[in-house]
Amino acid sequence: MSMMPGTGSKVARFNAEQGAARLDAFLARHAPFGPASGLYPENPANSAETGRKQGSVLGRGETLSRETIKKLIRAGKVRVNGEAVLSPKAPVPAGAEIELSVPAPSSPLTPESGPLRILYRDAVLAVIDKEAGLTTHPAPGRPEGTLAHRLLLYFPELAAAGGPRPGIVHRLDKDTGGLMLIALNETCRLALAQHFAERKIFKEYLALVYGVPKPPIGRINAPVGRDPAHKTRMAVTASGRPAESAYRVLYADPAGHFALTSVRIFTGRTHQVRVHMRSIGHPLIGDSLYSDPRRAAAGKRPPHPASDRKLPYPFMPGRQMLHAHKLAFVHPFPEALNHAALCGQALSVAGAGDGAGAGAFCRVSCRSTSLSVAGGDADAGASCRISCRPTALSNADNGADAGVALRVEAGEPELRFVCPPPADFTDCALSLARRALRVVLTGSPGCGKSSLSALFAEEKGIPVFSADRTVAELYEAGGDAAYLLRARYGDRFVPGAGACVDKKVLGDAMRADAVLHREVEALVHPMVYHALEAFRTECDELGLPFAVAEIPLYFETGGKHDKEDVVTVGVHCPFPIRRERLLRLRGWSDAVIAGMESRQWPEDKKTAACDVVADNSGSLEDLGREAKRLAIFLNDARAARDAALTRMFAAFWDGREVRSGFCRERSEGTRGQQGPGRNAGA
Repeated sequence: MSMMPGTGSKVARFNAEQGAARLDAFLARHAPFGPASGLYPENPANSAETGRKQGSVLGRGETLSRETIKKLIRAGKVRVNGEAVLSPKAPVPAGAEIELSVPAPSSPLTPESGPLRILYRDAVLAVIDKEAGLTTHPAPGRPEGTLAHRLLLYFPELAAAGGPRPGIVHRLDKDTGGLMLIALNETCRLALAQHFAERKIFKEYLALVYGVPKPPIGRINAPVGRDPAHKTRMAVTASGRPAESAYRVLYADPAGHFALTSVRIFTGRTHQVRVHMRSIGHPLIGDSLYSDPRRAAAGKRPPHPASDRKLPYPFMPGRQMLHAHKLAFVHPFPEALNHAALCGQALSVAGAGDGAGAGAFCRVSCRSTSLSVAGGDADAGASCRISCRPTALSNADNGADAGVALRVEAGEPELRFVCPPPADFTDCALSLARRALRVVLTGSPGCGKSSLSALFAEEKGIPVFSADRTVAELYEAGGDAAYLLRARYGDRFVPGAGACVDKKVLGDAMRADAVLHREVEALVHPMVYHALEAFRTECDELGLPFAVAEIPLYFETGGKHDKEDVVTVGVHCPFPIRRERLLRLRGWSDAVIAGMESRQWPEDKKTAACDVVADNSGSLEDLGREAKRLAIFLNDARAARDAALTRMFAAFWDGREVRSGFCRERSEGTRGQQGPGRNAGA
């Protein structure tokens, strides 16, 4: 290559031995030669000599597009046999001497400092983890402070690309972070742009959405265009451009409030994931533009569009919960692979030992376990992973020698990246999933449930729901149960309009008539469970650690239908002691006691069904000690539940397959154990 003094231009000369039909076609074939570009002169016999005598017109690994060559010809930058030629269609005579002058491009942007997480780079491309909140490239209202400005600082060679978007092949929204592919020269940019156009590049996002999509796996094929009613938004519209996405529910909230989904996009429309998920009724959490901007601006939690229920968490993210999680592509120029970087990433994880990738940045592995550099999946906890097709990457000792270098043998190397989301995304997911631990105190009549719940409430300083108290409120004058019983049975149990339920008359009638007993329960129990769910939701919204409910007939009245995991605490007291208490303290007769016992599971069956059993056969002081031990037990259970959630989401962040749904973990042991001596989990 020769430089014309004072012009800053790159000049190359060519000898057209065989001529060509068009000047632009000839230059498009011959200008971009060089070992790093992957493109060579048309005549292999003259390649070495041409490259040796005249050099590449551009820097290492660079080339010119056909349109750029046409512009150079029209600008008088091409001479044939010493004469300027201005037509790209001009024929090239055989034996002609051609001179091409390429002005050195200059970027209109100024390099700016700022953090940039570079996951991988080689001679022609790089992969980065863009931080959320950083605009990708300059736009009206944002002339500086963008990723493009920051890229110029870390990759000075991008200054030669010119234009306002050096290195940018695809973009992420300002408030979306994650994996981005950067082209370091024009040759690579054109190749990657072609791969994107041909849908050869795999891109998958993590998204937290309102509600739980049904079905859990689906495809969205809906055109996206400018929203005619809101010019700052996009929408599914008939006049939009074709757009296709596929989603999969990774974790479904048991209460249906939210879901963690993975979304793969096959096209790259503006706001595609946000618009498509909103179009099926599940907008992204924190997305003020596509949820309810008025509520978000006021700092309120926007409800799921299909429900007026608030999300059960105090954490309000300041951006849409969307993260570019996975990226896979075939390297367009295999000879440019950075072997040292790939090998170094693999070995950094391989040496992490039992830390499951602790401290590791990336890993390299092959799909074939026999060729694994990193030792199979032992490093599954690594924060970022790169893998290559086994046909393209190998080492000499199947990973046994930590000092061995990687080499490309044959085929197309496919790089696969997995990048975990940032802290705010992780915190939001855990805050959504981490609910008040559901606790139920149950037991036979007279066992001391109320006494234990009062002591526990005093120990932990939290409210306790009482099913018996709720029934009493429903039976009061104006209560819902009083209204329904009067509507169903007239004055038989509610003597007048606006009166309360005569509980003695009702109780005697229920004990004497099994059919009536079932009818009354069918009326009252749904109202009790509705009040229970309202209580639990309030505990969630207040951020309380526990939602404790005293429910004597929990197992007998449908507790098994609870949508969420519940820790059940059985209160045990031998029947002779219970009988004495009921006779002395409540004034029940043996007939009443027998009738109440008949409505319940046998005590041994009930305690066996519980996660833990508290003994109340001693004094009140003994029960107080049981309450303290119960508090420790439940704290451990909650910690185990939260740890299980953390591990579950960490597996999602690492890209591993995890069973969808609530992650219930229990330590070894048997139900019905006396005393809170084991971790029930949740």
